[in-house]
Amino acid sequence: MLYDSITFHCIEGGLAHLKIMLSAGETSGDLHGAALARELRALDPTVSLIGFGGAEMEAAGVVLRQNYVDYNVMGISAVLLNLRRIFALLDDLTRLMEEERPDVLVIIDYPDFNWRLAARAKERGIPVFSYIPPSAWAWRKGRAKSCAALADEIVAIFPHELPPYEAAGANISFVGNPLIDTVHAEMSAEEARSYFGIGADDVPILLMPGSRREEIERLLPPMLGAAEILAAQDAARRFFLPVAGGVDVAQIEKHLAASSATVTLTHDARYALMGAARAAIAASGTVIMEAAIMGLPAVVLYRMSALSYLIGRLLVDVPRFSLPNILLGETFETELLQDAVVTHPVTLQGVRLDAIRKSISVDTGITSQRKGLEYLNELFIKRHQGLLWRSARRIVVAALIVFVGCVVAMRQLPSFRLCVNDSLMSYLPHMVLVMYAINRGSGFTQTLFVNCDRSLLTYPFYKQPGSILRLFWIRLREIVKVNLLPAAVIGAALTSLLYLSGGTDAPVDYVVLFVSVTVMSVFLSVHYLTLYYLLQPYNAGTEMRSGTYRVMTAVTYAVCYLMMWVRLPALVFGVALIAFCVCYCIVASVLVYRLAPKTFRIRP
Repeated sequence: MLYDSITFHCIEGGLAHLKIMLSAGETSGDLHGAALARELRALDPTVSLIGFGGAEMEAAGVVLRQNYVDYNVMGISAVLLNLRRIFALLDDLTRLMEEERPDVLVIIDYPDFNWRLAARAKERGIPVFSYIPPSAWAWRKGRAKSCAALADEIVAIFPHELPPYEAAGANISFVGNPLIDTVHAEMSAEEARSYFGIGADDVPILLMPGSRREEIERLLPPMLGAAEILAAQDAARRFFLPVAGGVDVAQIEKHLAASSATVTLTHDARYALMGAARAAIAASGTVIMEAAIMGLPAVVLYRMSALSYLIGRLLVDVPRFSLPNILLGETFETELLQDAVVTHPVTLQGVRLDAIRKSISVDTGITSQRKGLEYLNELFIKRHQGLLWRSARRIVVAALIVFVGCVVAMRQLPSFRLCVNDSLMSYLPHMVLVMYAINRGSGFTQTLFVNCDRSLLTYPFYKQPGSILRLFWIRLREIVKVNLLPAAVIGAALTSLLYLSGGTDAPVDYVVLFVSVTVMSVFLSVHYLTLYYLLQPYNAGTEMRSGTYRVMTAVTYAVCYLMMWVRLPALVFGVALIAFCVCYCIVASVLVYRLAPKTFRIRP
């Protein structure tokens, strides 16, 4: 039905020797595009297929102008860093349309890029056929209207995709998921076990970290950590990693070399391997649907950059992210999202401590002219400059990139300008979660303990109330400095965006917006340092032993998260926040003075 629809669309005007341009920007799209190409060639061997895709599409007869492997990035921050290259690709594919004048452009998933390409095709009078449209049912529902205006025909592979497009007046149809036709074992289960060397008593488990570099970097280490634990529990467990097309094998091998887990890489018969396996740990995406079709239970992982996650939480409104769970309407497969995806705790602890030690300057010429506790503090700060400030500088760079991206978007899209203005005036409480995510208070206090307090807490003078309070305020000054750098940049960027997006009738709003963001940073700095002094969670081996500390940090996150649902005018929220922060600082100082002499100690 899908292939007939495309062909009919092309030939209804009496065209012969069809020329079809396809665009797919990732592994799953490459597979779908290849299947489409094969069927089109079966219907008409004279059809000419050109475009953007990968090795599978090329093998199916598509003449590629560009390969998606060179542009396969994931997450908002990664896209922003590669924005220039992505726009260059868009320009190159536009030139291809002008040179070849295809009878139709078929865009396959990869929405943010492909729909910009579709707009350019429409400007040049080239019909647009969309295969797997954007997930307007989940987020950015307004996209359905703009897609309906650009696409002559849209084909969906899930029935729940239709309603928002039908409401927008799109010519859309449901044809079913092509994976049902393509996903089947290449050999029997017995043949597969023999082919992959799986013994009768072996328990094969698959690790499937995705195809993008960012996915592999974020998901493969925790997968390997899990494999280490599982192998230690049962020696019969064996681990396999099917390597997706276009993946940098050297990147995978680098992670395998750093792990004690034994993992076999495979390059073929992936569905047969799924059929023979007992379970899988996999990145969220098409591979989860493939595993479900093959009857393979999986733990589903999804992790992105902090910036992408925060923006996603603001925009996405779905209770589950795994496609099988979404289709079933219940949590059938275990889902681990963002911070729930962690490496082996022992390995993680070692990596963190090693990173802290490597960040300390060993220059014996570093000294201080100050006296007493100020001397101690200055030495610590000077010797840890790189560790304390590196992440703050990175956040500043990321914030500036996002700011520039927003400015460019506002110039191109008037509707986006209005959205920005409304959001800044109505959604200031959302920034609490953003400031929570970028605050370096937790890392600062851990570094304090590892390289300073662990040794000095053995001396009685170090735990005197006066000394504790004095050092508390000295350290608070330093941690506030570190966190204020990105906070001030973000505050200035938001204030500038407010002005550039149309401004406000009340000039005081500019001040409130900037001050509120910086106050959030100050509050979280005070909060983390206060928790450290009142609950000091580490033992002499730098292991975290305080359950109360874990609970309080979880509560902190929960409160910051719940602020996303607060709807208050910027002025009201800002004034309330400033007043709360002042009160909190006073209370924190009193608690530290009174309680820290007893609580600020090394745990057993």
